[in-house]
Amino acid sequence: MKRRRTRGPQGVLLLEVVLALGVLVLALTWLAQALATGGRAARRAQLQAQATLLAQSLLDQALASPESLQPVDQQPVGEQHPDWLWSLQMQQGPYEELWLVELVVSHLGPGGQADFSFRLRRYVRLPSVQAESEEAPQESLPTSAPPSSGSGL
Repeated sequence: MKRRRTRGPQGVLLLEVVLALGVLVLALTWLAQALATGGRAARRAQLQAQATLLAQSLLDQALASPESLQPVDQQPVGEQHPDWLWSLQMQQGPYEELWLVELVVSHLGPGGQADFSFRLRRYVRLPSVQAESEEAPQESLPTSAPPSSGSGL
């Protein structure tokens, strides 16, 4: 009696091809989502860095002449940054001589709507308040003998 050798299928089954394509599609979908998320995170980090620098620069400019410090609402930053707007608000701080100055920069997206904003808050002592406190009568301190400047022994 001759034995017949049974061999497995010679080719790839259609089911195996469909499963392999399904795994490939899932992997490519995951990769595309990861790339998109990475791109959005990179863009957000870029906007964050630019907003931080703009806000600090604008606040420094505003505080360079604090006597003319006025609230600003949604003004363009300038010709170099046409997609950015800034606002400046002030309010009395926790102490008489301190003011809370808040500067907000906003980036305008493609539709003209703000798609990113950054808020910078700083307590500052304004000169007008400083002048008033310096003009107030100061309490006289008890006088004491000046320290001796001679050598000990």
